[in-house]
Amino acid sequence: MSGLESQSGQGASVRRLMSVLRQHGPSHLRAMAGFAIVSNLMVLAPSFHMLQVYDRVLASGSTATLFYITLIAIAALGVYAYSETARLRIAQRFAATYSVLVARKMFARLAQLPDGSAGAGSYLRDYGTVKSFLGSKVFVSLFDLPFLPLFMVLHPLICLITLLGSGVLIGLGYLNAKLGEESRAASRKAEGDAMGFAQTAFGHSEHVRALGLLPTFINVWGQKSANGLVCAEEAARVSSAYYAVSKSFRQGLQVLIMAWGAWLVLKGDMSGGMIFMASMISGKALAPIDQLIGSWESISKSLPALDNIETLTGDDKTIKPRPPLPQPRGVLTAEELVFQASPEGRRLIDRVSLQVVPGEIVALAGPTGSGKSLLARMLAGAVTPTSGAILLDMASQEHYPAEQWGKSIGYLSDDFTLFPGTIAANIARFDAAADMNRVYTAAKRIGAHEAISGLPQGYHTRIGDGSAWLTIAVKQQIALARAFYGQPCVLILDQPTSHLDQAGEGALINALSDARSGGAAIIVVSRRATIMNLADRRIMIVNGRAEAIQPEMRMRVQAAPPIHASPSEMATP
Repeated sequence: MSGLESQSGQGASVRRLMSVLRQHGPSHLRAMAGFAIVSNLMVLAPSFHMLQVYDRVLASGSTATLFYITLIAIAALGVYAYSETARLRIAQRFAATYSVLVARKMFARLAQLPDGSAGAGSYLRDYGTVKSFLGSKVFVSLFDLPFLPLFMVLHPLICLITLLGSGVLIGLGYLNAKLGEESRAASRKAEGDAMGFAQTAFGHSEHVRALGLLPTFINVWGQKSANGLVCAEEAARVSSAYYAVSKSFRQGLQVLIMAWGAWLVLKGDMSGGMIFMASMISGKALAPIDQLIGSWESISKSLPALDNIETLTGDDKTIKPRPPLPQPRGVLTAEELVFQASPEGRRLIDRVSLQVVPGEIVALAGPTGSGKSLLARMLAGAVTPTSGAILLDMASQEHYPAEQWGKSIGYLSDDFTLFPGTIAANIARFDAAADMNRVYTAAKRIGAHEAISGLPQGYHTRIGDGSAWLTIAVKQQIALARAFYGQPCVLILDQPTSHLDQAGEGALINALSDARSGGAAIIVVSRRATIMNLADRRIMIVNGRAEAIQPEMRMRVQAAPPIHASPSEMATP
């Protein structure tokens, strides 16, 4: 990154921070500015106290004067302490307000990312970084910068020295930011890469152990961490050097101000007490700049993180609910579906059109890698097609509220996932108002009730976080129960028998037959003979295309739509 790009990026991030403050925290901004004024005025009390002691008390010998000016200084410092406490609490409250404000929109946007995307973890780390920064002392100290001129109301020459010293410190801060930005950016990237690799490895620890990957992965993770440490060390080398120079320069500046003040006293241009007051006030004037340089590592991480979160969530942080549509019957239509992983890549799904009606089971079959699982994911709304449309009762998914679409679709992926929570919560899709009788019904339909009831805590057994050890078959049955929960009008099941024994497969066949009799439209990805015999139609997916329909099965359904028919040719039976 060039110096110009670094400066431009930092300037944009600062402007974004000010925009966030004005838009989402105007009351917090006003309160912090008000308390900043109070704090920066009250912090002058010790300096004025010293001035009065040297110029008045020592000259007059008045103990009463000493008592009252000391009392006033202590009272001012009490106000200062209250103001500093209030500022930090306001900052923490603003951090909480902003976190709550962006959380829902951010979560919704991250849920749209592809499974396994490293972007979600990066955004969550940015979210934590921003939340910590907005509630920190570093953020509060930024409000002290506008008050630098307040500390320079002294002798003109001392003010000039302080002003020149401030300019040098600002220059050192700029060089620190400019020369260390590339190393800091590389460090953040390397740390994120190492953390992402470790999270992925820990999420598949069984595979790591079974394949004997632990020694190799330790080396890989160590190398990635070492890269981050090297970059961080380089960034720290630059930052620490400039921080040390700025600290030394500041101390030297204090000595110079003291010496200049003494010379002014000897010349009769300033009182003796002003020497010490000038030194103290100039030190307070330079402190925010010094702190800014020392905290630049934190600031340089927080401002880009804030920029990322704002870019993700946009100016409008609200999630506008879609109005609910009439309860769908379950006519699922796909029109000219196309999916490409990249604009230059081949079509993984190539112009597939089909329609499944209530009371019908359609089996998707085909060789490995043909695209049948991807097609199932697209039909369920889990993956957005590159082009084409997916309609439920002739209304696209974009028109349905997410909750209504989810309740209408029962979906099981080939790599099904259970979430941290109880078995009952997983089956009920974490509906807080779920009816346990419906949970029991769904589990019984696919033959999981006995296995779940046999657990020590039954349906209240926690899963998904390593709290309970379940066989893969029971896990698949729980995922199937979740798909059947609430009797959705459309069922899309990808390899639902992959881990089931004969009894479990028989229970599933009965559940599919009952669901078809109940008017559900069902799509099953499977090559099992039992599923094929149950299906009303069988569609072969080859190289992303719907190549064939078994003729005898096609005759069993009246008005079954052609696979490559145009939307105008497809009609609901």
